[in-house]
Amino acid sequence: MDNHEKRKAIRRKSKKHAVVMLGITAFAIWLVILLIKVLLAHSNGESIDFFSILDSIGDNVLGVLPPLIFIDLVFEFITQDYVSEEISEQITGTLMSNPETIQLFDDATKRSFLNATIDSLITHGQDEAEMAENAIVPYIQGRYNLKKHFTYNITLRESPISSLFDSPEYMTVNETLSYEKHFIASEPLGETFSVGFFTCNSDLDKNLRGQTFLFREGLTILPEDLDKLCAMTDEEKLRFVTNDMCLKVYVGHNRCDVTGVSITDHGIAVALHTQEPPANNKAFIEITFCMPWLKTEKAFLVSITEPTYSVKVRFDYPRNVYNVDIYPFFNDAEDALVEDADRGVGSCDINLRDKWVYPMSGIVFSLESKNQ
Repeated sequence: MDNHEKRKAIRRKSKKHAVVMLGITAFAIWLVILLIKVLLAHSNGESIDFFSILDSIGDNVLGVLPPLIFIDLVFEFITQDYVSEEISEQITGTLMSNPETIQLFDDATKRSFLNATIDSLITHGQDEAEMAENAIVPYIQGRYNLKKHFTYNITLRESPISSLFDSPEYMTVNETLSYEKHFIASEPLGETFSVGFFTCNSDLDKNLRGQTFLFREGLTILPEDLDKLCAMTDEEKLRFVTNDMCLKVYVGHNRCDVTGVSITDHGIAVALHTQEPPANNKAFIEITFCMPWLKTEKAFLVSITEPTYSVKVRFDYPRNVYNVDIYPFFNDAEDALVEDADRGVGSCDINLRDKWVYPMSGIVFSLESKNQ
């Protein structure tokens, strides 16, 4: 038996007890009044005629019983459905317009109320209702951080970022990313954190879904060139990240210090420090950098890994060198139509204004060289 059925059984039992107690109390009062009447008659020297008393009781019952039955019981029977419906509407209206009232209930009751509301709205069967209920669960249980005002600009340039990379093999990707982050599923950003550039898709996917790195990006680079980066001294690695990649990270509009760079066969991990970590569970984040990109890599992925409100993505490319195909995969792609996104001037804009985008969502920009 669930909690709801247990509460109903307790209410029915309590109602029976109340009726029995009311009957006993009424009978006791009647006996007390009768005893008082007998004592008064005895003290006045009068005789007690019990048949007369019973006759009076019968007359009173005949006078009281018809209105009790026809006015009270019949009226209650006729109007009980109306009264119950009106009370239910008033309770529902109070609950739906007053979240503080709903907060008084335990989580199981609130979940049952939510599921019942979903069931009442669904028109295509229980499977659809279960799908909707399961989709809501991660969000009401606080399993995600949130982002708002997400702006991501990507620009492709033909020249490599430094003389370390051969011009025929590489181009440069310039990126600028900014958003407001609300920390719900994890602790707020501390004084130290990392950003990463991963050469392996499995590492990228794993870190995209985690909270270890503030920002993660895929890095396409030849193994021999990655070996050159790995062989650098710590000072050379730091210069490469700060001067060649021009990495800059801002938290709350304050620029963070790069405190360490690790380069392995998995990619580049950069440790940073902020003097003013977020004082609450909200922080403005801005990241800018450029990185080498192999010209043989034909797809660029933009991932939305957390619930994000108001997404704007811009992708600029040399239109005399490449054709670009756009493949958006959002929960609602009406504002991300391909024919509207490609401006035809070497720029693609995706702008989902005033709506939420849910993970995992994003865009794939597919490059095709015009010289082929």
